[in-house]
Amino acid sequence: MAAMHQDLWVFIHRMDPYGSVESICPVCFETVGRHEREEDVARAENAHVCDPDGLGKLAYFWNPAQD
Repeated sequence: MAAMHQDLWVFIHRMDPYGSVESICPVCFETVGRHEREEDVARAENAHVCDPDGLGKLAYFWNPAQD
């Protein structure tokens, strides 16, 4: 199976006072999801696709092949 671009990213996680984990995309900085179970967080991260319009507005482009 080919690697997905999400496999190369480290999503930012932060826990809220109620025990849910919020996942934030390191490229577009959007909240990917807020879940209580780790499996649900991973599923949301794998399904995430950055909005190209949002990336253009941020003027932030990152190519993992250049790192």
